[in-house]
Amino acid sequence: MLVFNALIGFSILILGRQLFWVTIAGLGFVLGMNYATQFFQGTPETILMISLAAGIVGAILGYALQRAAAGLVGFLAGWYLTTMLLNTINLNIGQYSIFLTILGGLIGIGLISLLFDWSLILLSTLAGSAIITQSIPFTPQTQIAIFIILFVLGFIIQAILFINEKSDFKS
Repeated sequence: MLVFNALIGFSILILGRQLFWVTIAGLGFVLGMNYATQFFQGTPETILMISLAAGIVGAILGYALQRAAAGLVGFLAGWYLTTMLLNTINLNIGQYSIFLTILGGLIGIGLISLLFDWSLILLSTLAGSAIITQSIPFTPQTQIAIFIILFVLGFIIQAILFINEKSDFKS
């Protein structure tokens, strides 16, 4: 499953803005996997089915409701990044962590609303980097270094693709 998550992460890292419905599907799958393993004591097949369902619902919503889906990407990416941050710094605040993760999601929505394309690039590269990094079993210090490198590379690649897309549109 780690390889599959890494592939999802690379897709989001490189194509997050161009195909944000894929970003929603990938984030839905990964979040579905994370929460299904926490809350359901089912078989791996059950957890996989829940994750796939979350990803499919995300993809359908992303395609059908593009602007609302952008807000969903912002919320999911903000939620996921806040969860990852809390886990990385080992901040255990019990039931209050749900409020911080929701706040992270709301901040993600705010970023998407203000700076749509650049927010998608920022959030998708952060989320893609986080998913890939969590798929690699290294020490926390190494994971942080890999996260930063992936984020910078993903942001540069997506920015170049976006700028080229805009200049092609003007020509």
